[in-house]
Amino acid sequence: MVVQKQQGREIFYSINEPKMNEIQQWLEQFKQIFERRFSQLDRILEQLKKQET
Repeated sequence: MVVQKQQGREIFYSINEPKMNEIQQWLEQFKQIFERRFSQLDRILEQLKKQET
């Protein structure tokens, strides 16, 4: 994720963009799964709310 480059006594860090994009794509799968599950949970909670009234 991070690239380290030493120049003398100083160390410079930068983001490895291709690796960050790869991680973002990997995380996107989980984001979609959780969004679907939370949507399902919202529907169930709404149904339960309606049944209480």
